[in-house]
Amino acid sequence: MSYTTQVITAQAEFFALETEWQQLLTSSATNEVFQSFSFLATWWKEFRPGELSIISVRDKANNLVALAPLFSEKINEEKNIKMLGCINVSDYLDILITKNGVDELYPILLGAVKNLSWSRLEWCSLPEASPSRTWLKDFFTAHTVSELQQDVCPQIILPDNWEEYLSSLDRKQRHEIRRKERRLQERGYIYEEIVLPSQVDIADFIYLHKQSSKDKRDFWNTTHLEFFRQVLPAIGKQGWLRLFFLKVAEKRVAAMLVFDYNNQFQLYNSGFLLEEFSELSVGSLLTAHTIKRAIEEKRSVYDFLRGDESYKFRYTKHSKPIFDITITRDDPSAK
Repeated sequence: MSYTTQVITAQAEFFALETEWQQLLTSSATNEVFQSFSFLATWWKEFRPGELSIISVRDKANNLVALAPLFSEKINEEKNIKMLGCINVSDYLDILITKNGVDELYPILLGAVKNLSWSRLEWCSLPEASPSRTWLKDFFTAHTVSELQQDVCPQIILPDNWEEYLSSLDRKQRHEIRRKERRLQERGYIYEEIVLPSQVDIADFIYLHKQSSKDKRDFWNTTHLEFFRQVLPAIGKQGWLRLFFLKVAEKRVAAMLVFDYNNQFQLYNSGFLLEEFSELSVGSLLTAHTIKRAIEEKRSVYDFLRGDESYKFRYTKHSKPIFDITITRDDPSAK
């Protein structure tokens, strides 16, 4: 079959891909919310770190069958090509390529990438099962290719019911969850679950996130604030968002931002009043509640996303690695 490739450098052409982009993603070998048009278009509008270099591949019927969502930036006179979303606020990234076209389309897509002007290619946050991990190493044999494990993503393979999940935990953790639930019941509480957040909801989430630690407070520069104000409604409109709050005595004391995508709950971020309600362990209780909701909704996986924080491993012993691949062009004249 014949294919045509195009390098998209204009924002208008990028945004015109919205419908086709999502259709391709749902049939791709890697299908994550961080690869969605809603997420990456918002990321580009708010961060815009360089120049667009998105590569599209179409078949002879003009159907979009592969995308490499890339941008270029100059660092110390060298031109680097990176994936949109890399890295900061994105947990999983990859190219978009139809599952049944992997063997045929990867060489075409990577050939177009090779023909771009670059000194380095940086493909970050690739899931363990991504075909890109093999194809990048095999295709760019004339260059220096390095792969490093960036992080891990702890995950729960969800059982059929809550009691079965509790029985999978160690005795101490199971006892702690039940004890803390009883203490919370004595204070009077309510769980809120929001799928299309207002700006007030988003502001409350940001406030609670800031209260959790100094690192979280430092995260909220102007760009991050605007990104979250824009991306959460955009994801919510697609039906892929759950914003959970725990209220005690009519006050929101903990929040959890969860992506509900591709039959998974993914815990993107959280916040809680660290000092005022520490005795109630509101963060732990809201985590348990979101896991319970994922089980009730018959989701297959609860993903804590990137980071090996110890609290995550109180809820699961399983994790999957994510990888960064860097390709350095060894011939300076080819830059």
